[in-house]
Parts: sequence; structure tokens; C-alpha cells
Amino acid sequence: DKNSRTNEESYAVVNSSDDKLTPTLEQTPIVKCNTGYTNGELRITNYSADYAYTFNPELSVEPTINGNVATYSISATQAVKYTVTATHNTYNTCSTSASITVALTDNTPTITNAAITAGEDAVCVNTGTTLTASATTDKGTLSYLWNTDATTENIETGNLTENTTYTVTITATNASCPVTTEVSKTITVNPLSAPTISASANSGV
Repeated sequence: DKNSRTNEESYAVVNSSDDKLTPTLEQTPIVKCNTGYTNGELRITNYSADYAYTFNPELSVEPTINGNVATYSISATQAVKYTVTATHNTYNTCSTSASITVALTDNTPTITNAAITAGEDAVCVNTGTTLTASATTDKGTLSYLWNTDATTENIETGNLTENTTYTVTITATNASCPVTTEVSKTITVNPLSAPTISASANSGV
């Protein structure tokens, strides 16, 4: 009858390959900073409640649904490739799959060649020298903090009266991810030598 034909036609349309819903996927990378990780995201941007979604590897977290966007939080310590299969809730022969890799971004910088160089490693008492901090990093920017509270690469010691150790903390920061290292240098102060006085007797004639 007419109703039977209508139901059959509806079933045929839903089961046609043209009406299968292939998941459209986006990702936000997992972010590493030092030994910590910030969760990434996997998003289905054409989400439909008419479909059930399965993941390989399995993803057990519940999504946050906002309109037709379903967002899944991804907790991992490496990049992960997911295959998402959408299966119609009523006509379960209608399944399609798509894959995406949730990437890993390592924001951790590395500091190398950290050092302090001095204009002079040893100075006379009541004199001073210039100290220069240096380092290299593979990413981000460098900043300096001396134990004198100075924040420049170069500092003047001022006049010294005794051996003095200077320490600088060097920080590399990349995308709000900091790494620090410390280096120290001691400036030796040489005391003034006391003058030597010698006397000689005058010989008479």
C-alpha cells in the first residue's frame, strides 16, 4: 500500500551511500612543557545525535556538545591517530569512517652553552671587572637574573675587597614554558703587596 511504499522509500534513502554521514574531524595538539602535558582535543564538526560514534583506539571520555560540534579531551603523552566511525542509530548498516592524528607539540626549550665570562678573572683589591652571562636555546627567548638582582646580560662588579662569587639564573621561555639553569663564577681579589723598604748606611770619608 501507499504507507508501505513510503516507508520502503524512506529506508532506501537513509541507507543510500549519498546520505551516509562521514565525520568531519579537527584537532588541537597535546602540548608538552617539561615533564607535564596539556590535553589536546578531537572535534567532530558535523556531529549528529542520529549517529553513534566509535573510536579506534577506544576513547571513553564523554564529549562536550555545542550545536553540531562534539569536542573530546585527549589525554596522552604522544601523538595519537584516531579512526572515528559514525553509525546511524536506526539503520546500522549506514557507517562511515574518518581518521585524524591528534599531534604532540613540545614547547620545552633547551639551554646549552650557559657560561659567565669575566673581563678579568683576578683583580687587585679595590678594583672590579665586567661579567657577561651567555647561553643558547633552541626555541624561545632568554632572560637573566643575577644574585645581585640585576637582569641584564652584563654587570659591573664594582670595587672588590675579597674573593666574590657571582651566580646567574638563565631562563629560556617558549610559549609560556620556562626552563632554567644556573652558572657561577668567582672573581679572585689579589691583595696589594706591602712595599719593601731597605736602608743603607752612608759611608764617610
